[in-house]
Parts: sequence; structure tokens; C-alpha cells
Amino acid sequence: MLNQKHKAPPIHQSKIDRLLEHKTKLSPQIFIFVALACEAKPLIQFFSLKKDLNVQPFSLYKSDQIILTVTGVGKVAIAASVAYVLALFCRHPYPALINIGIAGHKTQDTGYLYKAIKIIDGDTGKTYYPPLITKTTIDSNVLYTVSKPVSQYKADQLYDMEGSAFYETAIRFSSSELIQCFKIVSDNEHSSIDKINAKKVQHWISQQISLIDKEIKSLLHLSATLIPTEPDTYQKIIEEWHFTVSQRIRLKALLIRWKLLNNNTPFTYNKYETKNAKEILSKLETELNCLDFFL
Repeated sequence: MLNQKHKAPPIHQSKIDRLLEHKTKLSPQIFIFVALACEAKPLIQFFSLKKDLNVQPFSLYKSDQIILTVTGVGKVAIAASVAYVLALFCRHPYPALINIGIAGHKTQDTGYLYKAIKIIDGDTGKTYYPPLITKTTIDSNVLYTVSKPVSQYKADQLYDMEGSAFYETAIRFSSSELIQCFKIVSDNEHSSIDKINAKKVQHWISQQISLIDKEIKSLLHLSATLIPTEPDTYQKIIEEWHFTVSQRIRLKALLIRWKLLNNNTPFTYNKYETKNAKEILSKLETELNCLDFFL
């Protein structure tokens, strides 16, 4: 047992302290996620982003308004990065969440830019439909997400390795209208994956960056029009159980989403069947996932 008279010396500027302190200084509205460093480079230059040395698990670049994360390749990597970065830095109620990267296509020329109108997970069969409600000059296409690179293109659609996991995770943190995937064709039937290199990727993204910037500005404008209000039952729920700061942010986001998907019907629960904040969040997430599936 510790001697109550003895006080342990305070821990100054630990890694967690630095990250939390840093978070309070940021209020970004735009979160961009790319798998590769070569995809990030033109975006870093265009938006004048600076590397954040306080974040270790992923390479992160930021300005006052934008945070760009280099996630690594694959569904697990991008899902982990989206959850980590948004939990740590997202304070805006409706952030714009964007995945930018390269993808294969059966017939389209390399360097061509698409916006995903439908995202299919090749492993689970889950399908997502990002709403396209802003005016755009970018063509749309189906995005099919795979776990391994493909060289056989079965249909005239896009093939990538992150899109479905990005969208499935991002939808937990913002409104679906603000979550979009932009893909640039990097390989096709006549130009194989083996011909892709960093220099080409940077060139393709640089060529399309002005169009991507217009899309980001449209999403930013849309985000500003969504006025956050305290969701019904929020105050009642936080009085029933103890919620940490991050849990309160998560609860509010989930209740807002519930309200949007249920025609403003308040979320109901039985407090005697729920033990703590973690359980009420889990219950809310489970019921929301069921709603999303049947929409």
C-alpha cells in the first residue's frame, strides 16, 4: 500500500500529454487519408502542410484547417488510421473526410480522376453509397475494394485496397454527405501494376489537384451549413452514467446520426439493462449499423 503522505512527482510532457495539448490547438474541418507517401507529396505541397512530429503511429501533415494522414496500404491500415486520427484530433461536429489514391480500371486511361458513387467490399459484400449532392465535373464510378492487388479486371469499375474500410470507419464520425473517395486510374489492361512508380503517381495527382481542391471546398461549404444542436436524450444519458470526454463526443455524434436516420425520433433505452457508458455506446452503434444496412 502506498504511503498517503508521499506524493508521486508529476509527469510532465508525456507523449499523451503532448498529444492532448496539441489537440486543443487544432480545429481542423478537413481530414484527408492516403495510403502512400507518393500520393501525399503533391497534396502536402499544394496545401502547404507541415509534418506533425508528435504523432508516431502514422505520418501526419497539417495546417490550421487540414490534416492529411499517410495510412499505409490495405483495409486494416486505413481503418486504424481513420479511427486514431479522428478520435485524437476531430473536434468539429461535421468534418469532411476524404480518401484520395490510385486505383486500377479495366479500360480507362491512367491519370483519369473518378469519384466513387458506390463502394463494394470484395471480402464481405457490404455496399456503401456516398451521396453526391454537390455540383461536380468529376465522373463517378463504382469502387471495388480488394485485399490483394488484382491484374484481372472483371468489369469497367475501379479497384483499390482501402475504399470500403475507409468509408465504413469514417461514417462513424461524420455525415455521409461529407465522406468521399477520389481515385486516379493507375493501371489497366494495357498498363500493368508493375509499371506504376512514385514519380508517375505524383504526376497524376498533381494534374488533378485543382479539381480535388474544388471538391474539398464544396465539402467545406456544406460542412459549414450543418448547424449542430444538442441531440435529444444526450443530457439525460450523460447524467445516468459516467462518460469520459471522448465518450461524450462519440455519444453526441451517434445521437445526431440516429436523429437523421430516424426522422427526428429520439433514441430510447432501458437504463436498467445498461451498466455503463461503454454499453450504451455499443447498443447505439449496433442499432445504427442495423439501420444503415436496411437503408
